[in-house]
Amino acid sequence: MSRRMATMPKPADHQARDEALDTRRSFAVAAPAGSGKTGLLTQRILCLLAEVEEPEQILCMTFTRKAAGEMRQRLIEALVEAKDHEHKQTPPPSDDYQRVNLEMAQRVLARDRQQNWQLIAAPRRLRILTIDSFCRQLAAQLAVESGFGELPEPVENPQPYYQLAIHELLAELESETVLGEALGRLLSHVDNDTGRLEGLLTGLIEKREQWLPHILASHNAREDLEQAARHLIEETLEAVATILATRASDLALLADHAAQNLLAANNPETPLAACLGLDALPYSDAGELAAWLGLCDLLLTQKGEWRKSVNKKTGFPTKKDSVDPDNADARKKHWQELCQWCQEQAGLLELLNDIRYLPAAEFEPAQWQALEALTLVLPHLSARLKLVFGKENA
Repeated sequence: MSRRMATMPKPADHQARDEALDTRRSFAVAAPAGSGKTGLLTQRILCLLAEVEEPEQILCMTFTRKAAGEMRQRLIEALVEAKDHEHKQTPPPSDDYQRVNLEMAQRVLARDRQQNWQLIAAPRRLRILTIDSFCRQLAAQLAVESGFGELPEPVENPQPYYQLAIHELLAELESETVLGEALGRLLSHVDNDTGRLEGLLTGLIEKREQWLPHILASHNAREDLEQAARHLIEETLEAVATILATRASDLALLADHAAQNLLAANNPETPLAACLGLDALPYSDAGELAAWLGLCDLLLTQKGEWRKSVNKKTGFPTKKDSVDPDNADARKKHWQELCQWCQEQAGLLELLNDIRYLPAAEFEPAQWQALEALTLVLPHLSARLKLVFGKENA
């Protein structure tokens, strides 16, 4: 009686996987995590290695060093396994992927011997790089054309360099210069808390590639920043309005009810005051931000969580204290039903909290003074950091 080794069924997308190994064609592969993208890329590189004159002709780029190391390790392990298989003459694996991997690696080994690559002994001949490393190599090869000159090595932990640059910059606080005055305004804005200012500058210098080009290119920073603020406000409000569209009249009715009660109870500072007379959702523009903040107050606690209930303090008193006693109980039940519906809407809680943190469309004088100081200080900080890197050869 013969016994057959069980084979694993092929994946549903095996035809697409096979096509992706055709080195004469280009492919964009999109698949969820854990679906085998790295394994497929490993096989494609093995296919290419069996065809090229030198392994350096193949370039594989990843986002992280960890991914690059894993890719190189997979390729070398495949070659080592193929070499062991030759010596031990063991039967081929039953798993389709492993068997194909072995066959590909064997072809690469044959090419390796033919061309005297010695990849197992010299795995660095496999050009598997991060995108940053590739760009650095390119800039180094074109040092004059790129204008970068000799490039320093990247550092794994830049925090000490950030701190050194910030401390050198803050030493200018005592100087009677434009920079010293700007630093003084920033320090005043954070209540003269030097540690807080250092934390602010550290967070910004870490992301200097995001803001530096805009600051250097801007000739009218205030106008640009206020325009950006208006765009952010309108974009956020539009996203919330889209979700709430089907319950717009319900929300407006309840907000108006709460506003009437709170104002009647001599509570003019309530955010819901801006919702008085509301019969539909506010417009999605910066001028209506106050009304949107009122709607947030109707649904959320100060901690940004969904309200579990409402009472006199939130604009829903009992019958005897309500401006509309006949409907007081009905309004509470209506609020509970609406709040439950809101909780079921994906992403709504986050968006409502985003509204609370939106900037004003136009800056107050004190706000603009701080921002103006920041736009002056940040380029100096970036320049200081560059000098620190240069002195430390980093």
